[in-house]
Amino acid sequence: MSKHTQTNLFLFGLFVVGLMTATSCAVISDPLQHDVLDREWGTTADFIRTEAVQTLTMADFEAPETSGAQARFLKFYRRAMVMRDIISVKVYDANARLVWSDKAQLVGEGLRDDPELSAALIGHTAVHFERLRKAEGTYEPNRATLVEVYVPIVFKTGGRIVGVVEAYKRANRMVIDTHGSADEALLMGTD
Repeated sequence: MSKHTQTNLFLFGLFVVGLMTATSCAVISDPLQHDVLDREWGTTADFIRTEAVQTLTMADFEAPETSGAQARFLKFYRRAMVMRDIISVKVYDANARLVWSDKAQLVGEGLRDDPELSAALIGHTAVHFERLRKAEGTYEPNRATLVEVYVPIVFKTGGRIVGVVEAYKRANRMVIDTHGSADEALLMGTD
């Protein structure tokens, strides 16, 4: 076998190995990234749900303007802010009315078209990430990439949904790299 043929075989083998490696990385990394993201949102939703059930009451969602409800919403907010990267919290009642927010000027405002909130009100944890341009992003960091996690709140197994907590989190580098700047939403399933 000539030196030229050996070189060609070596280069061809190197190309095949490189192609197989790239293909394997692509096939493995996408599901792995999605699993990591699903776990991140699931952990956030579980944390928010647990804190809400331990801190708030059903009556807080029915009469949110009372001083007791306002105190418990503030306590819930402080407990939620312990989780890394959460930067803002909003609480909606079962009628999609914003009843508490760390941005007090937003309370009472209604969002006209929010499919993630609608999904959460029927029992699905929903996640939305984007570079903020929506009206509700007015009070958030300029052009920040944030993740909105919508968590339905139920106090008894099989009970009715009394409200939804929307938690804003800073998107980590993986989210930005995986999803870019496109607006995307993800339903995580029935809770």
